[in-house]
Amino acid sequence: MRNAIAAIITMVALFFATNEAFAMKGELYGANRLLSSRTLCVAQDKYGFIWVGTECGLNRFDGYHFVSYKHSGKNPRSLTGIDVITLYVSKKGELWVGTGDGLCRYNYATDDFDRIELPLKEKIHITYINEAPDGAILAGTAGYGLFRIKGNKASRMMYNLKVEGINFCNQFIIGKKNTLFTTSFLPKIYVCSKEHGKMVTRSFNTGKGSVMSFLCDDKKNILAFCPDGILKYDEKKRVFVDAGFDLSLLQGAKIKRAYKTRAGSFVIGTRANGVYIIKKGARKAETLIADGKPVMPKSNVNWICEDANGSLWLSCYQSGVYHLSSNTDVFDFWAIEQGCDPQGKILSAMWCRIIPLRRRLKVLFAIAKTDIGLVVGISFGCISQMVEHLSKY
Repeated sequence: MRNAIAAIITMVALFFATNEAFAMKGELYGANRLLSSRTLCVAQDKYGFIWVGTECGLNRFDGYHFVSYKHSGKNPRSLTGIDVITLYVSKKGELWVGTGDGLCRYNYATDDFDRIELPLKEKIHITYINEAPDGAILAGTAGYGLFRIKGNKASRMMYNLKVEGINFCNQFIIGKKNTLFTTSFLPKIYVCSKEHGKMVTRSFNTGKGSVMSFLCDDKKNILAFCPDGILKYDEKKRVFVDAGFDLSLLQGAKIKRAYKTRAGSFVIGTRANGVYIIKKGARKAETLIADGKPVMPKSNVNWICEDANGSLWLSCYQSGVYHLSSNTDVFDFWAIEQGCDPQGKILSAMWCRIIPLRRRLKVLFAIAKTDIGLVVGISFGCISQMVEHLSKY
C-alpha cells in the first residue's frame, strides 16, 4: 500500500514538474530541415500541415518530416517562382501561394500547383494575399496594384488609384462597409471607399513608417502596425490616430509583423529584438517568454501564424521557423468507453499527459479512474498500450 501511494505521489509530481518545463517550449527548424533558413511566411492548412515559404521554395511539415516543393521552368505545374513571398488559407480551405513571379493554388488531389493567370503578360511579384467578404481572393502586387480572383478568373481592381506608390500593394484589409485599407513601401495608408456612387481614395501619412500589418480589434476597428507604433482608424472622423498602446518595453525596436490570436491577443514580431504580446484587454506590450527566456531575441520575425492547437509558428528570417508550444494544461482528459483491463478492473476515465523527451521519443503518463480507485501508469507507447499496462502500477 505504501508503495502504491508513493508511486501516485511521484507520478503526480512528475506531471506538474514536466508541465512547468514544457509549458512554453520552443523549437527552431533551420536550414538542416528546410530548403532555406531564409523563411518568409508560414501557414497551417485545413489538414493540419504547416507550410513554410522560403527564398528557395516551399516546405510542408507533418509534425515529423518536411517535404519540399520548388519552381521548375520545365514543369508548368510547379511553383510560379523560386521565392515564396506569402501564403494564405482561404475559408474554403484552399492554400494560395504568392511568389516573386506569380500566383498559384496548391492542388491536393495531384500534389502540385494550379497557376493563376493574371491579366498582364509580365511576371508579377505577389506581396500579400487576403480574402474579400464574398470569398474572392485578393492578391497584392509590387507595382501592379491589386487583383481579384474568383474561381480561376482574375481581374484587376481599379480604384482610380493613380497616386504615388499606390500600385505597390504590400498590405491591405477590407474594413466596414467594404472599405479598402492598403499601403505601399511609403509611410502612407490609402483608404478607398464608395461614396455617392463614386470610389473615393484618401491618403494618410502615418508618421510611424510604412504599415507592416493591418488587423482588427475586438470592436472591428482597423489597426495599422507600423515600425514605430500602432495606429487606429477613427470611423467618425475618418482619420488615423495613435491606438494608445504602451510599447515602452520594445525600447525602440522596429515592428516587423503583427498577428491576432484566436484568444484576442496581439503578437508582435520585431526586427532583431524578439517577440512581444499585448494580451486581450491589456494596453501594454510584454516580452514573449519560452523556456524561461525571450523568444528569438535577435531574429527578424517577418511572419506569425497560430495553429489549431493554439501554438505559434514564427518565420525568423535567416534563422528558420520557430514553433512555440502554448499548451499549459497539466492534465488532458480523455474519455474512455467503460470497459475492463486485462485483470478485470473497470476503466471509466483517464487523465493523460504526453511529454516529448526528444524529437521522436515521447512518454505518456496517466491516472485512470477504476472501480477500485485511482491507478497510475507510464508508457512509451500508445493510449491502448497504456490501458493494458495500467494494472501493473
